[in-house]
Amino acid sequence: MKKFMVSYMASGPEFQKMIKNSTPEQQKKGMDAWMKWMNANKASMVEGGAPLGKTKRVDSNLLICSVL
Repeated sequence: MKKFMVSYMASGPEFQKMIKNSTPEQQKKGMDAWMKWMNANKASMVEGGAPLGKTKRVDSNLLICSVL
């Protein structure tokens, strides 16, 4: 079976801005939606993933990441 990695990228400042400008209720709503999607698709996933560490963009098509 082929394995694929899906990633979502946000810059540090943009992520901090999102956290700062959202209420705990909005944050919980977003996390609940994410967990609902993860649970609905868990049969197709090998690994749920984790935040990535430092990244480096090599070019527009390649991003090198370390896992925390």
